[in-house]
Amino acid sequence: MKSKYYSDKILEEEFAKFLDKDFYEELAKRELILGWYRVNGEKLQKRGKDVIIITNSSKEIIIDEKATLHY
Repeated sequence: MKSKYYSDKILEEEFAKFLDKDFYEELAKRELILGWYRVNGEKLQKRGKDVIIITNSSKEIIIDEKATLHY
């Protein structure tokens, strides 16, 4: 079976750009969340932590974007 690492990586990067601009930023602009940030540490990303959203009640929600690519 051929590895999908590189195609998944490219798809993941494009998906991240879209979400940053058209989803997370829109949630923040509309004040539906307090804020968000992208996790840059490789160890955390390998554990499924790509983005942290801070809700209006100051709770942090961890998002694994790669998992969302396959649904």
